[in-house]
Amino acid sequence: MEPLSQGDPRRLGPYHIIARLGPDAGEAPAVEPRFIARSAAGDRTVVITAPSRELVDDAAYRERFRGAENARLLGGGRPPLWLAPVVEVSGGETGQPWSVTPFLPMLSLPAVLEANGGRFRCAP
Repeated sequence: MEPLSQGDPRRLGPYHIIARLGPDAGEAPAVEPRFIARSAAGDRTVVITAPSRELVDDAAYRERFRGAENARLLGGGRPPLWLAPVVEVSGGETGQPWSVTPFLPMLSLPAVLEANGGRFRCAP
């Protein structure tokens, strides 16, 4: 996590932005900024993805963003264990688009590998 920068939002929809999620060592930077946020009631911690202004103005990106909303609406069932479900999408047509997934605290793959001394060994 990193502190919020001057240009970062302080609030998106009903969520108060707490910090920016930066890449861990060995990870490529995310194309879309990700933030840790709390619901207005303080009962949920989430990850908000909010694209940069350049992406917001890109018609192809907006189309993919609408696809994320459709996936959320149609998803219904339980997503695969390795994916966090998109639980809320907003601003796809006007304004700043953003999407919300539950915050699932975990180590990054590079951190897991480092903690375990490198590559995992396969069982015989």
